[in-house]
Amino acid sequence: MVTLEQFSSEQTRAVVSNSAWRVFLQDAAWLGMSAETRCSILGDVSEPLYESWMKAADVHFNRDQLDRIVLLHAIRERLEKLFGCANAAAEWLCAEHSEKDPVFGGRSPIEHVMHEGMIGLYHILTRLEKMMEDITSALAGWEDDESDDLMWKSEDAANTRPRLLH
Repeated sequence: MVTLEQFSSEQTRAVVSNSAWRVFLQDAAWLGMSAETRCSILGDVSEPLYESWMKAADVHFNRDQLDRIVLLHAIRERLEKLFGCANAAAEWLCAEHSEKDPVFGGRSPIEHVMHEGMIGLYHILTRLEKMMEDITSALAGWEDDESDDLMWKSEDAANTRPRLLH
């Protein structure tokens, strides 16, 4: 497994760039990202350069670009766990957040990334991890909670009782 620190080696970057490109394209497609957004996420690359990568058999990314691809993939994984489908994930990424939001301040997460660059990717990842922690905390002990057992006294009712999938 390649770690972020190993991306500093030009030889490692040459080996992983093509695979990273395929992962990036899959993640960007899953999230419904436009070419403009993809260029921004890759570090404000030009559209002609992006188009040349689309046609090329081999691509070679610098460390910054590989780090961005890794961050986007981590974001996609967390969105998939939280929302379960691409439509809901893309909706969250494109929805404007409250003006009072200390991170996004009235912008959508994707607009935030386009303005803030890589730090914006970190902000989104941090927000998603916090959301996952909050959900996990809220559900902790739910299976062991006996406060609603009176509602599920009959065997038929107990068999239809909702259960966590994980």
